[in-house]
Amino acid sequence: MKKKLSIFNLIARHSLVWVISVLVLVVISNCIVFLTQLNPDYVSLYREFDRMPMYLVWAIGLILLTLVLCLPMTDRGGRQNYFLHRLKLEPRIIFLNHALYNALCYGLFYMVQALTFVGLCAVVQRMHPDRFTHQTIFVTAYQSGLIHSFLPLGDWLLNLSNLVMIDCST
Repeated sequence: MKKKLSIFNLIARHSLVWVISVLVLVVISNCIVFLTQLNPDYVSLYREFDRMPMYLVWAIGLILLTLVLCLPMTDRGGRQNYFLHRLKLEPRIIFLNHALYNALCYGLFYMVQALTFVGLCAVVQRMHPDRFTHQTIFVTAYQSGLIHSFLPLGDWLLNLSNLVMIDCST
């Protein structure tokens, strides 16, 4: 068991800082894009989320995360090849650990996106308390295509589809 955790630790140390950097960049970009395009006279949450810049932030974040996860694990003077050889693990085990790590990173990306969107809805509710209630934010999660894809609530088929996409993207 320690061998498998050691290889998972090696994989995580390789790109975890970059993954967190991409997630922070996506959150900041979502906030900037959403708050700059917010129309104070007429605020319709699902229309604000379904504009093209929000989709572009998601797509660029997904591409950056994929590039970070596809970076090769080079030796870089850390003697990683010697470490892997000394553990005497099958290449299949190394591959499965890497696939699990990538799936966890994509799952984290989806969770961060969903929490960011819910947080932005809460910010708009605080800015316009007379226009929005908790019910409005709940209905926005169903009306907006972008939020509904990350936070499907009662749509079990979309939940299943998201899980399959996360697993297949690794």
